[in-house]
Amino acid sequence: MTNKALSFTLALGMMILSTKVALAAPKLYLDPTATSVKKDQEFTIAVKIDVESSQVIGSDIALNYAGDDQEVVGVDNANYFSEFTWANNTIGKLEIHAFTSSIYQTKTGSGTLATIKFKAKKDTGSGTLSFNCEETGNNTNIINNNGQNILTCSNLNQTSITYSGTNSSSSPTPSPTPSPNPGNSTPTCGSLTLDPTSTTGIPKLITLSCKGSDSDSNITAAEFTFGDGVEPVIISKNIGKDGTISTTHSYTKTGTMSVKCRMRDDWSLSSNICSKTLVIKPQSTSSPTIKPKASPSGKILSLVDESSKPTYTPYPTTTPSEELPDPPSNTLWWIIPIIIIGGAMLVYLIYWYSKLTPPPIKY
Repeated sequence: MTNKALSFTLALGMMILSTKVALAAPKLYLDPTATSVKKDQEFTIAVKIDVESSQVIGSDIALNYAGDDQEVVGVDNANYFSEFTWANNTIGKLEIHAFTSSIYQTKTGSGTLATIKFKAKKDTGSGTLSFNCEETGNNTNIINNNGQNILTCSNLNQTSITYSGTNSSSSPTPSPTPSPNPGNSTPTCGSLTLDPTSTTGIPKLITLSCKGSDSDSNITAAEFTFGDGVEPVIISKNIGKDGTISTTHSYTKTGTMSVKCRMRDDWSLSSNICSKTLVIKPQSTSSPTIKPKASPSGKILSLVDESSKPTYTPYPTTTPSEELPDPPSNTLWWIIPIIIIGGAMLVYLIYWYSKLTPPPIKY
């Protein structure tokens, strides 16, 4: 092989290798990419992650779906990350947040992050389930151990859904639920705390903490109702038989709101409801009060009534055409003594000077 041929082969190999490296990037993807369902049929979509050798600590996922065509039955943690929460607003927005329990714990490689169970609401047509992603990483992202988003939105896919008739052959498949454990007791919600409970101005981020216990099972989730019209949020976290599950919520309206929470155990039994009142007052926008000034007489002057302002009388002034009056005659008595005294002093000085003049020299 000639040197030119060898060089060309090496260059081509480097290009192929670099292309593979460039294509290999951290990604999130939906599986399957296409499915066909009937009305009232439940179907599952998996959210998978592949970060290869990158060390990551969490991922946020925002999904768009047609709320008129399908509904979210439930979302389960597939345990790629240990901590997991999700929220759904029922009109087509689903959020999933998964992360490690500590920033010092990282994950690598690939796996299933979550499974989503939907139920079809129509029998004809088609739709999509897709990621809502911006390059800023504010909605869908993968966060590495340096706190940076390493996900590129162009690497995301979507699932195409085809609705093909009515599921008349069988009744809708119910969601599987664990059989109740004989003698299993329901969990107990002990308290709900808000931080703060009263504040001013919006938007305002409030921390909600739901505390509960269960005598014979583990508490695995808490359901929070914020009281501002936003859909309730279920926070999934196994805290054992006794503990606290917390979340935060950004309030964008003022008023007095009833915030609630309840616990769930690993048998899907719900506790009593804990409630707390949250008060968010409007931010004051009034201008500072200006105190009116008082006139010299003590009367308060109006800030707008011009007639109440004090008037000032100018001092009299003379014009060039006016003649100044003659001085009074009684001012001449002190001028005469000054003239007499001044003349006497002048005579004395002349006499004194003549005495000092030396006599003429005789020749």
